[in-house]
Amino acid sequence: MSFSRFPRTSWTSRLVACATVATLLMTNLGGLAIANDLSDYPCTAGDVEIVGSGVVVNEPCNCTAGGTFNARVQFTVRNNTSTGRYCIALHLVPDGAVVTTPIDVILADANGSSTAPGKSGSAKYKDTIMFGTIPNFPCNQGAVCFGDAGVVRGKCLPGHCTTISWNTSPGNAACTTADETPPGGQCRHQQVCVLGFGATLACAANCNVVCGNSSTLQACVTAPASRGPFSLKVQGSDGSTQTQSAFGDDTGATCLNFTVSPTQSPTTTYTLTVTDKDGCTRNATASVGVTATTVTLTPPTTAPCNGLYVVTASANFSACSYTWTIDGVALATFLAGGGADDARVARVSGTGNSILTFRALDGACHTIAASASCSVSGQTPCTGSASLKVKQCVGAGQACTTP
Repeated sequence: MSFSRFPRTSWTSRLVACATVATLLMTNLGGLAIANDLSDYPCTAGDVEIVGSGVVVNEPCNCTAGGTFNARVQFTVRNNTSTGRYCIALHLVPDGAVVTTPIDVILADANGSSTAPGKSGSAKYKDTIMFGTIPNFPCNQGAVCFGDAGVVRGKCLPGHCTTISWNTSPGNAACTTADETPPGGQCRHQQVCVLGFGATLACAANCNVVCGNSSTLQACVTAPASRGPFSLKVQGSDGSTQTQSAFGDDTGATCLNFTVSPTQSPTTTYTLTVTDKDGCTRNATASVGVTATTVTLTPPTTAPCNGLYVVTASANFSACSYTWTIDGVALATFLAGGGADDARVARVSGTGNSILTFRALDGACHTIAASASCSVSGQTPCTGSASLKVKQCVGAGQACTTP
């Protein structure tokens, strides 16, 4: 097949035309073209700025993990001039989680006008509440910031700066498309942060402990203060539960520490549930590594030949009870298997059955084991075990050793 009848210049012209149409379509369909990253645009004016963080005002009460919604965000827009500014728009650069490609968000007041009125009299500025929509905002996101911190005058590196743009013509108050080339540098590079309702839980200290020892968890709620007060409940997979209350503040982040004593080995998992004043909840989880309780068996200082062999169990924990076995079976089973060995002894005593008195004059090695269960109020007990081998002699000349 030959294409010689189509001149090369014709194909080039067609490709350029197609690219131009595609660019125009992307620009006009919601302002989602790559061109709306204005990081390297020479912004020099300081007429308009965003004050504080934007606040999500429509986040669902019950929002499943991984769910998203179109977030209506309330911003405080400040006009530092005495005349109105129009078609106020945010050119958000990707944050890597909420926004993955640059998008434009046009801001409008409660009446739908994208107008930031000018200051009057001796006032230094005029603040206006305006709203914009960020699509596919994640549930339980908490706070997210777009662009590098602070304010950058002039230009910055592509993809690094969120930009606020505006127009000085009142005819643009009803704009539906953000200005991609603000005239006369009518824009400002400024980091823009948005505050949703989210929770986090993290181990802050002693994140790998021996069963029953203390760890510190830090529970945080990120939300507008208007959603407070908040109830923060931490529940462990070992049955533990703690609750604290907190009032939100204007920073948007409130953190409390929980001291826990994990008992589920090898890992105890904790779930944070944050409940706001309206009963809406958010969750987060964290884990602590747990080493089982250490049990020590202490035999007699001298191994008796025909007497009683007394073994004492102890653990690096209090309030423990002990269950003993000999050769892997319960004491009663061991005693019943003695046959003609009527001198066989296996009995417990002491606090929590911590002492075993043993005798088996059969010349065989026997394995004595003790399992500890150390209680913690309302939680899974800490557990551990240890064992040792013993052999008692029958008559003179046979060694009495502990292999």
